[in-house]
Order: sequence, then C-alpha cells, then structure tokens
Amino acid sequence: DSNRQRQKEASPGFDYFLFVREIGLRGFAIIGGLVVMVILSIQAGRFMARSTLKTPPLATVVGKITLDGSPVANATIYFEPEDPTIKGAKRDRARTSIGMSDDKGRFTMMYSPMDKVAGVAVGKCYYWVEHIGPGGSDVPDSWSKFARKEFNVEQGKVIEIDIPMATERKRR
Repeated sequence: DSNRQRQKEASPGFDYFLFVREIGLRGFAIIGGLVVMVILSIQAGRFMARSTLKTPPLATVVGKITLDGSPVANATIYFEPEDPTIKGAKRDRARTSIGMSDDKGRFTMMYSPMDKVAGVAVGKCYYWVEHIGPGGSDVPDSWSKFARKEFNVEQGKVIEIDIPMATERKRR
C-alpha cells in the first residue's frame, strides 16, 4: 500500500475525485449560491443604473455653423420643440436639444447629452444660436433666442442644416 501511495503522490495532475470528496455537497451548494448571488448583483446594478428617460420620436440633426463664411467653434445651438408633450408619458416633457460646434463649425444635436441620446424631437421646432467671443456675444441679433427660427423636423431622416450667420451692420 505504501508503494501505491508514493506513486500517487509522485504522479502529476489534479485529483478531481479527491477534490469532490473533500468539498462535498455543502461546498458545491455554497459555491453555486455565490455564483447566483454575483449574477443577481450584476443584474440589479444594471437595472438601477439604466436610464428611465422617456423620449419622443427623434430625428438626427447635424450641420455646420458659419459667421461671415468662417466656421464658428464652440457655438451652442438649441432646438426647442413647439409641442413638448410626449405620448404615453404623464409627467415627462420633450427636451430642448443642444449641439456644440467643433473647430470646423460642425455640430450634432443631442437630446440628452448625459444619457448620450442624439437627436431632436420630431415636429415643429424653434432654433437659435449662442456664442460668446472675446468681446462678448458675437451672434447676430437675427440668430439669438429672441429672434428664433422655425424648423420642421421629420422622422426617419438625417437632417443636415447649415447656419450661415452674417454680421449685421450698425445703423447710424
């Protein structure tokens, strides 16, 4: 017997039968329970972290903004829906979409930047531009919030819009 025992100890490999015998049925129940707890914890975390944002039908709106033919960087473009109601939602309202232009004047409208939801609410919207330059606001009055423009956003399309602003001449 001692000879066989030395041969078993000398042989490489893992003895699964001995492992199962050592752990036993309770051990496997504990390991299985831990695996189930980890899976349930992951699922609960995903459930709690998900967005509950109700959105209206959205369309993708991209474009380019220029001032006197030159691209405007860091301009903020707003699209506000005329009818803020969302079908099927009692308290939620459609949001104003926001876009920020890059160095080339290109922008993409975001419905909810924090949730990374791109788009603009479908339907009639009003849009305007804000930009603060070295000397204050350099957006012409015809593109400000008080002189907002009207735009009809259609569902199912990628809408490209150009905003060609021009410096307004002061009257004497």
